[in-house]
Amino acid sequence: MLFRSGVSGSNAHVIVEEAPAHSSEPPPLDRVPRVLTLSAKSAAALSELAGAYDEWLADRSDDEIADICRTANSGRTHFKIRAAITGSTIAELRAGLGAIRDGRDLPPPASPLPADTAAAVDTYLRGGDVDWASLDGGARRNRVALPTYRFQRKRYWLTN
Repeated sequence: MLFRSGVSGSNAHVIVEEAPAHSSEPPPLDRVPRVLTLSAKSAAALSELAGAYDEWLADRSDDEIADICRTANSGRTHFKIRAAITGSTIAELRAGLGAIRDGRDLPPPASPLPADTAAAVDTYLRGGDVDWASLDGGARRNRVALPTYRFQRKRYWLTN
């Protein structure tokens, strides 16, 4: 609490309170297939981004998968070149990311997606916008610091 007394007799009081804490207890694992979306401005950039996500996910646990997917899907700008990986575990997501990184076909999903999620993935891959939060049943998710998009290094020369 801060207290300030002015010369003219006026007073100002400010009460500062800390922000509510994130839930420290992870939600129970539901093993629902999740969708992780990636996009880039070129196929090479998408491959590089998939590699960065693959390395980053190596240190993550399955109880973070819903937060990771929600952040990637709703907290990022989506470019023209797109990919969507499905999985119920970090290992399944990493297998898909490895396939994108190496230029291989994505492995088939381990379990089928619900119809509304499959339609959303199709819309996303065709370049449409998707309200990913609505597909999650309104559950609150924590934002996660994900690997950032790496811009391609191109040189441009100006000539007279």
